[in-house]
Amino acid sequence: MASQLSTIIVATCTLLLLSILKPSSGQGLPILTPEYLAIKLPSPNSCLTPFYDGNDSIYLFGGCEENNRNQILVYSIISEVIRFVGTLPTSGMNGHVQGDRAGNMYYIGGLNNGEEWTQVVKFSPATNTTSVVVTLPFSVQDSTSVKYNGTSNTIYIIGGDANPTSLMALDLSLSTHSTVATLPFGIHQAASFRYGNKAYVFDAGTGENQTTAMELDLDTFRMMSVGPSTLPRIILFPSLVFDGNLFAYLIGGYRPDSPPVTPSEGIIQFNPITFEHAFVPVRNYPISGNYFYHSPASVYVARNNRIYCFGVSTFNVTADRLVARDEIFKIDLTPLNLPSTSTVATRN
Repeated sequence: MASQLSTIIVATCTLLLLSILKPSSGQGLPILTPEYLAIKLPSPNSCLTPFYDGNDSIYLFGGCEENNRNQILVYSIISEVIRFVGTLPTSGMNGHVQGDRAGNMYYIGGLNNGEEWTQVVKFSPATNTTSVVVTLPFSVQDSTSVKYNGTSNTIYIIGGDANPTSLMALDLSLSTHSTVATLPFGIHQAASFRYGNKAYVFDAGTGENQTTAMELDLDTFRMMSVGPSTLPRIILFPSLVFDGNLFAYLIGGYRPDSPPVTPSEGIIQFNPITFEHAFVPVRNYPISGNYFYHSPASVYVARNNRIYCFGVSTFNVTADRLVARDEIFKIDLTPLNLPSTSTVATRN
């Protein structure tokens, strides 16, 4: 009798976990396997900030490890070569990067000698030079940002440690800024992407313990929770990529033992139309049964349907310490049988 009861309890818990990880309308997803590249970062590093130019180059700004915090690297997808191209005037920790229509990149956030940085740094890939273009009224370290649309020079900076309920508009071409709204949720250490005129933000919030995605209307600035409340609590430093079509993929940002329980060996697929999400298992992840503290710097490359990941810090539960790593790997999404771009509205 005791054995039967134990079996029933285990089965019930298994079904409950599966219902959390795979919404009722979703289907079972295949296991993905990363491909580790022979080339690695110059040294172990984490919390790099990536930017993909849409062609062959993935730029990597800063990092959390000593002596690497202001470097700018570029990785070639075709030749699989990584090289140093410049430096930031500040430590590039926990910031984000957006690009303008001319191909320039803007680093937002960071630290300066341990103090929060309020200046926005422009990087020109044509000359590999940096310059400060605007000073913000407060630090936006640990904020997240999205562009208004695919051709706009206006970006929206969402939250941050200093003012987590702030929504700031920044015009990259005019170097002007203004606070446009006060958000109902405090946002920091978050990740976001844009679909149409909506931004989707993933963060537990400052004290709210959110377990849903948050939708921000970029026209009305209304923000609300959407989808089932079965996402893990995003309390660390997640990565997020959008395939430009239908799905976003959330990488890390949570402890696997915090409710709702979600394994660390995988990514979370999110649909901005239905607001449903599903857990996609990934074997041979660089975490060895631990979890990401700083998730890998990640970008999606449409031409080969892969997520490229650079550097990471994992928390080793046994040793009770953080470990920075130097791997570069890519995850092929082809086994998920994603729909073609011709069947879904574009992201502009």
